[in-house]
Amino acid sequence: MSANAVENTNDLDTQRRNNRRVGILLALFASAVFVTVIIRQWVSGGA
Repeated sequence: MSANAVENTNDLDTQRRNNRRVGILLALFASAVFVTVIIRQWVSGGA
């Protein structure tokens, strides 16, 4: 059971790291979509 406990702790560490990556990717994706929408509205409004 001790081996499983160690594996679980390692999984938690990897999950935390993955969550950070996913959070950063989601933030970049959201900002990209936000900028794209603003540019589209600005271009359509300007035209």
